[in-house]
Amino acid sequence: MGNDVGLHVLEYLHEVLGDAYTPCPLLEQKVEAEKFGKKTGEGFYDYEDGGVEIPRDAAREDIETRLLALLANEVGKLVENDVAPVSDIDEAVMLGGGWPEGPAKMTDAAGLETLVETLDELHGETDDPRFEASEGLRDAAEEGGFYGSDDDGDAMAYDTITVETLDGHVGHIELDRPHRMNTVSLEMLDELGDAIDRLGENDAVRAVLVTGAGDKAFSAGADVVASASNANPLDGIELSRKGQETFGKFEECPMPVVAGIDGYALGGGMELATAADLRVASERSTFGQPEHDLGLLPGWGGTQRLAKIVGEGRAKEIIFTADHYDAAEMTDYGFVNDLVGNDELFDEALALAEKLAAGPPIAQDFTKRAMHAGRDDENAGLEVESQAFGHLFATEDLMEGLAAFSADRDPEFEGK
Repeated sequence: MGNDVGLHVLEYLHEVLGDAYTPCPLLEQKVEAEKFGKKTGEGFYDYEDGGVEIPRDAAREDIETRLLALLANEVGKLVENDVAPVSDIDEAVMLGGGWPEGPAKMTDAAGLETLVETLDELHGETDDPRFEASEGLRDAAEEGGFYGSDDDGDAMAYDTITVETLDGHVGHIELDRPHRMNTVSLEMLDELGDAIDRLGENDAVRAVLVTGAGDKAFSAGADVVASASNANPLDGIELSRKGQETFGKFEECPMPVVAGIDGYALGGGMELATAADLRVASERSTFGQPEHDLGLLPGWGGTQRLAKIVGEGRAKEIIFTADHYDAAEMTDYGFVNDLVGNDELFDEALALAEKLAAGPPIAQDFTKRAMHAGRDDENAGLEVESQAFGHLFATEDLMEGLAAFSADRDPEFEGK
């Protein structure tokens, strides 16, 4: 970016927001001497020989804590002033700055209480406004973090689904309405959206497994009676958008999502499975998009996602005929990734989720982003791919992968 650009940004912030953003004198000296960084060959480092080697073991803990405290304070100010939700702040910094992890997650991991204490000590020593802790940061520290405390025992308690974290870093979502063939109600949509958001923010979870309670159905579709009674066209539009938004969260989840399908996967149930990255199905499973038999169409993403998996011709066949398809057919069509015995479904689906959870989290996230970006615009997807490829060179996971390859052992990725 350049020291000159950084200084100009600080000068603007100083003018608009006050003395907490007073430019650093050393930065001003660098810019005055036209030492802008890589573009001039010298900045805080000398780039004349092509680059610099920064020793990873030379960091001072007190400096790291101070930098994290200031970073957390900026997040706190954005939240306090309703500029953006925490998850959006993290995503923006990761995409715009190429950070492997967002600032809110980074500072949560460091402990916000410790960072608030650091700011209070520095503010007391210097009376410098840049060290004055924001109310947004103080509030987040009291709540256990920007993403809340992991100790909230009721945080994952739901009425229509069951959510738990299994061994092997797998988050498990079970559709839990077996008496209704696990049909998807409005309440279930709300709970599914909340659950996938929380699992996506949980550093202990690296893959998600979705299954249905009982052996009759993964999900027999939308709860049509509850959804369509007394509905008008505007209600229908909102229902479609609600399902699209919820299932879209599964597709956009930064970690791999596996659907373990046992029994019927019809209508909205099949659309949920379609939003997963991979699908494992038992031999007795049955698939279909029967909406045309009701005078409807798949409204939760089925008209878009299914064609991308099985091809447009097969997708039209499945939707237009409204027929049921057995698991073997759907495996031949490329919809089911792994067909297993009826009594093996959960174990095999979990084994796949655990295998994916052992992979490199940052690379998996970037891979999904690149593939999604290229669906409608190949050049856009290639650009995301190249940017992601470059960002991964700055990760500890790459170093671990290379070390494991050289030592002929399995890598132990940490998502750093």
